[in-house]
Amino acid sequence: MPKYRKGVSGNPSGRPPGIKDRRVEWRKELTAELPAILSKLVEQAKEGDTVAAGLILSRCAAPLRAVGEAVTFALPEGGLSDAGRGILAAIAAGQLAPDTGASLVAALSQLGTVIKGDELARRIAALELRSANDENA
Repeated sequence: MPKYRKGVSGNPSGRPPGIKDRRVEWRKELTAELPAILSKLVEQAKEGDTVAAGLILSRCAAPLRAVGEAVTFALPEGGLSDAGRGILAAIAAGQLAPDTGASLVAALSQLGTVIKGDELARRIAALELRSANDENA
């Protein structure tokens, strides 16, 4: 049974239909003033106001990401946990940057999820085949 009936509000004491959200009106008023506000912020940032500069940069410029060189890294033989330990050891030894290592560990985790899904599908197929053979015997 559905939680709410069609046409019946889940919040009957909420905002009545036709009443606009105040934020929409505020946004319209602010939009007209944005050029002046931005000019003032830029002026303040140029004068050394780091808060104004931070505000501008946080809203207008994409955050910088570390751009590293390609790294050749041989994963140790064994399972995924051995590979994870190898990555952590390489980070500790300074062979891998921590963000690169974190990306590799995340990729290993995703690979583990895919492997579990494949293994589950293989087991189900084997059980279905065994069940079909038992029924035919």
